[in-house]
Amino acid sequence: MNKKSFNSMFWGIAIILAGILLIIDYYADLNISIIRMLVAVAFIYVGIRVLFKKQLFNSKGNIFFSDASYRIEEPEKEYSIVFSSGKIDLTGISEDAKNIKVKVAFGEGSILLNPNKPVKIRLTSAFGEGILPDGSAANFGTTYYKSKNEENKEYLTIDASVAFGEMIISYKN
Repeated sequence: MNKKSFNSMFWGIAIILAGILLIIDYYADLNISIIRMLVAVAFIYVGIRVLFKKQLFNSKGNIFFSDASYRIEEPEKEYSIVFSSGKIDLTGISEDAKNIKVKVAFGEGSILLNPNKPVKIRLTSAFGEGILPDGSAANFGTTYYKSKNEENKEYLTIDASVAFGEMIISYKN
């Protein structure tokens, strides 16, 4: 069963059950809080998705409550890794890419860089750990990294931030 049909089936059953409970509540004069029941069903849904490591609320460039990996060629402006583990591979990024923002919160993230593409990195950390390609680390505050640019190519600027998590930025071997 694919993700879309699971979601449709789950929410379809949840809505049908809510309707049945409304009818039972009306005719049997029970005190069932439909709002609480729907919130409970939503928590069950999220729990099932997390247990079975299904991607939850993921969209292009965003990773929430799951493990995922993206190989980026045509970059989005921003990537987020929240309560997750994720890898963003920038080794095949287009030459005209200029700015990328990557945020990690309560998770682990890694960014793989192309050694032939010059980069400028601004890494901000709050109660987390960020490790730059030269091995320097930021645990609280901001640190910078600038690669060599022998061919005078245009730099890729990465604005990275980590809060309550870990981010490792390194070159692909």
